[in-house]
Amino acid sequence: MTKEEWNHLIEPLIRDEDISDLEYEAARERVLGGMLCIGTQGCEYDMYLILEGAYRGKVVYTSDFHPDHPFFFVYEEHFLDWYERWLDEIILDYDISWFGSRMPGDEQALIQVYQNAANREMEIKALEGMFKFKKVTQPTIEFLISAAEQSQHDRTTAIQLICKTSIDAGRELLLELMHSERNEDFLQALNILNWYGKSAELTEFIQVILQSLDRVQDPETLRHVGYVLESSGAITLQNFAPFLCHTDPNIQTAAIYAARNCSNKSEEWEIMEQMLMGSDQKEVLKHSISYWGLIPHEKLLPYYKAVWPEYKNQPHFREKFIDCLKELDLRDDYFDEQ
Repeated sequence: MTKEEWNHLIEPLIRDEDISDLEYEAARERVLGGMLCIGTQGCEYDMYLILEGAYRGKVVYTSDFHPDHPFFFVYEEHFLDWYERWLDEIILDYDISWFGSRMPGDEQALIQVYQNAANREMEIKALEGMFKFKKVTQPTIEFLISAAEQSQHDRTTAIQLICKTSIDAGRELLLELMHSERNEDFLQALNILNWYGKSAELTEFIQVILQSLDRVQDPETLRHVGYVLESSGAITLQNFAPFLCHTDPNIQTAAIYAARNCSNKSEEWEIMEQMLMGSDQKEVLKHSISYWGLIPHEKLLPYYKAVWPEYKNQPHFREKFIDCLKELDLRDDYFDEQ
C-alpha cells in the first residue's frame, strides 16, 4: 500500500494517547486482520501469511507501526517459493539472518540486476542482497571495487561487502574512507573494522585512528573508535585524556566505557583526578566506578570517600571500595572515619 494509506491505517495506534484497550485492539486488527502469524525474527519483527485478498498466499514481514514504513512483502509470490528459498540458502551456507528481506539470487544474478537496474532503488537492493553471502568470489570483488570507484552513492556499501570477505582486499579503499573529510565516512570505516577486522592485521588502520583522534567530536564516533582500539589493545588513558576530561558528559561517558580495559590506570591517576575535577563529579564517579572499579591510588581516596555514603549499603559496590582499601593496605573502615 502507499505510505498515505498506511499512515491513515495506523493513525489511532500511534497518535491517540487516550485510546481504550478495546479501540486499540480493533485498530490493530484492521492492520493485521486476514493474516496468520507463522513465526518471529525477534523483537517486534514477525512473519505473517496472508490468508485473503489480492495477496493471498504471500508472506509479509512486520515490525512496529512506524509512519511511512508499511510492512514488507518478501520477494517471492507464494509461501512455498519463500520456504524453498530458505531451504536453498541454508544448503548454500548463506547468512540467513534477516532472511527474506534481501533480494534473492547468486552473485552473478545480483551483479546483472545492478548493472541493468532501471532505477536507483533496484541498484541498492541488488548490492544489499550480497550481504547474505558469507564470502564472495574474486570476480565479485573486482565488480565491487569498480562500483566503489565509479559510484559515490554505493562506495561505502561496496567497501563493506569487500571487507566482509577480506580486509586485505579492501585495504586501500578502506584507508581512503578513513582519510575522507566526511565524518560519516570515517565512522563507516570504523564500523567496517569493528565488524570484519577482528582477525586481520590492523596496525596501519590503528595508526590512522590515533592520528585522527582530534577530529572525533561526537559520542557515537568515539564509541566505535573505542571498539576498534580495544580489540587491538591500543587504548591508553593518555590518548583518551581529552575525552575523559571533556565538558560534554556524553563524550566523557563514552570515553570512560571505551577505556574500561585499559591496564595502566594507576600509573595515569593524574588524568583521573583531572577528570573528577569537572563540573559533575558525582556522575563521573558513578560511571568510572561502574566501568573501572576503584583505581587504588591515595590521591583519589578523597573523591571515593565523598561518595562512600551513597554506595556503602550496595554489596556489589561496597566490595569494590573495600578491595581498593586492601590494595592500599588500609583498614576496611577507612571511609567511615571522620
